[in-house]
Amino acid sequence: MEFGADNLFQPLRDVLVAKPLYFDIVTLETPWQRAWFGKTNRQLAIRQHEAMCAALEAEGVRCHFPRL
Repeated sequence: MEFGADNLFQPLRDVLVAKPLYFDIVTLETPWQRAWFGKTNRQLAIRQHEAMCAALEAEGVRCHFPRL
């Protein structure tokens, strides 16, 4: 299966999206992460992800999710 589009000007057909299940910052790797360390709102991230997928599907794009 080919994901994406044939070129920049044709409609998007399929996308591979990962659910934000492992979205937390557990190790500080860069200085900018300090502001977000321990403050991840997982429920909000999941709602936003579902809304994004719904918007894509409303436009005819098929969303595929990797098996974890």
